[in-house]
Amino acid sequence: MQMQRGSKGWYRLQAGLLNRRQPNIWSKQVGVLLVRHLFFWAFWILAVLAIMSLESVLESLEGNAFKPTQLELVAVELKGDTLASLVTTLSASTQRHAILKLQLDRNGINDAAPLIDVLLALPKLQELTITRNQLAASGMSIVSPALQQLPRLRVLDLGRNFLADDGFQILVQALGSCASLRELRVRENELSPDAAVLCVKLLNQLELTHLDLGHNDLEDSGAMALAQGITDSSSLAYLNLDSNYITAVGAQALADAIQGSSSFQSLSIEDNKLRDEGVGALEAALEMSRTFEQLSTRGNKARVGGTSI
Repeated sequence: MQMQRGSKGWYRLQAGLLNRRQPNIWSKQVGVLLVRHLFFWAFWILAVLAIMSLESVLESLEGNAFKPTQLELVAVELKGDTLASLVTTLSASTQRHAILKLQLDRNGINDAAPLIDVLLALPKLQELTITRNQLAASGMSIVSPALQQLPRLRVLDLGRNFLADDGFQILVQALGSCASLRELRVRENELSPDAAVLCVKLLNQLELTHLDLGHNDLEDSGAMALAQGITDSSSLAYLNLDSNYITAVGAQALADAIQGSSSFQSLSIEDNKLRDEGVGALEAALEMSRTFEQLSTRGNKARVGGTSI
């Protein structure tokens, strides 16, 4: 991920990364073995450094030297005293620091309750990412009331949290009052076609422009429900439906809806089961629509010039 430093700076902590190069002196087997050992030790060393860096970030937040607008904690364990310290520091510095973007990824959060205090300490938050933390429905029921207390929230990413339909329903109920929300990403959350129906409800309540539902289980019935959402929405421009077991039936419904939309611009529907018929329907919509500009259909077993794409 590439980040740009803003006028007020940002913090990003990440553990467990190692740049590896192909060996050009030793044999392949020796090189692979060496890389494995280096990767193992580098992971633990960087994990320790990340914890040390978190402490230094907390110290900086408590001081006056930096006023970050972004805080990213990636693969940094947030449990017990560490999470409590973060909450205390953010709460104490709310008046001095306007953090607009928060990313929590792979933090081993097994209790969602402290997250409420984290979110309430950041009332000016505009972008929130909580990914790969296994919130599930139980965690979502705890966090969702805090989301309603973020009046400026525009982007929400809850990918890979095992929300399932129950957790997603709780989320949709909470987001109904988040009038500023424009982008919602819920990739890999074991969502069924029923979740697509909930998305249509959300599209009728909010002016969403981006919706990412990739790598779920929406199937054709879910795609058909979303087609109705595209028709009803005057704001939705970007939709991701990668890996959702959609066939030509769902693709045709989407194509018909896209042709009649005045806002829709981009669809990614990779790794489904569209085959030539479904891909053709969407390509026809691409040609007919005045706003539809970008279509990605890789991995659908369509054949162009004898080559499978």
